[in-house]
Amino acid sequence: MSYYNTLEQKLEGAAKDVLDDASSWSVTAYTGEDDEDLGTPRVVCIVDDAEEEQLGAGNWRVTLTVRYTSNADDVNAATHAANVEKMRDLFLDDAIAATLSAKDGEFHVLGVYGRSTSKGIDERNRFAQVSLELLAAPSNL
Repeated sequence: MSYYNTLEQKLEGAAKDVLDDASSWSVTAYTGEDDEDLGTPRVVCIVDDAEEEQLGAGNWRVTLTVRYTSNADDVNAATHAANVEKMRDLFLDDAIAATLSAKDGEFHVLGVYGRSTSKGIDERNRFAQVSLELLAAPSNL
């Protein structure tokens, strides 16, 4: 597998591990594409896009998005908001680059360039997400 595909998968897996390892988090986490068949509540960790910085250098500017979804009929607004707060606390932490890097020795997050949050409701599903713009590199370069 090419290093850029591996990097994408490793970052998604590291984000999932951050959630799985957090004692405050109890919602099932997935990696890759979001899918309604996963049920709710759910959180999906996905690398939305990537662009190589200096062609051939192996450093990639990637957008990692962690999206929490809950059904308004099954999870009340207060519980949804509490889970959003927990998720944000995990991923908006200033040490997130080191935390992600520590999850797998086969890649390194060199820095965080930007962070954003969004939330809304779509067909009775509440959602909230955190997106991180990262500079990362596979360790095999």
